[in-house]
Amino acid sequence: MPLDRVDLVSLKRHDERTKPAGADEEWLLANDYYNDTGRAKTRARLNELKVGLKNNKHPLEVSLLRRIIERLAVTYDKPPTRWLRKNKKRLPENSNAHRTMIEALDRSQYDLVWRRVDRLRALLRQVVIRLYPNDPRGSVAIRTFEPFNVIRRIDPSAPDQLEMDKEFALRIAGDPEAMLGTNEVWEHWERTMDGWIVRRVDQTGTVI
Repeated sequence: MPLDRVDLVSLKRHDERTKPAGADEEWLLANDYYNDTGRAKTRARLNELKVGLKNNKHPLEVSLLRRIIERLAVTYDKPPTRWLRKNKKRLPENSNAHRTMIEALDRSQYDLVWRRVDRLRALLRQVVIRLYPNDPRGSVAIRTFEPFNVIRRIDPSAPDQLEMDKEFALRIAGDPEAMLGTNEVWEHWERTMDGWIVRRVDQTGTVI
């Protein structure tokens, strides 16, 4: 594969063949209703069924989905207890190493991110987590990617392990409703004999 371009179209086609039919559309719909951004879809569905008040641009919506997900995702309702071990021995909480760990996790808002991850897991059943350096904050920035923002060329022997993929891409900018649309930025990862190559590309696959 040339270093200045990647074949996103081929990757997308492979991804579609390995995902359940209509999976991205189902995930997008669930995501919209969970985040209270599904009003347009509600209007379209009411028009299709010919029910509701005619010409009502603001149909009543009750976000039952969010209530259900928050009932299911309870792992991070309370901050977990964490500690460090050295040579299989737990370090005291007043040690410099333990305090440094807690400060690093606080700067990255670690528990808040994992609370969101837990909710996305309950809603979409899967999520990709990526850590980026954040120099101004002096920490890592943890970003979550919903499955409709991930396209993969999986290794058939390990389809549930992202690290075994031949290549994958994460959408870091652009509209997920328009797959490979305009003004998109993808982070493309390719596994080679010498390790991983990562490139940022636009919707045409051109390295930017």
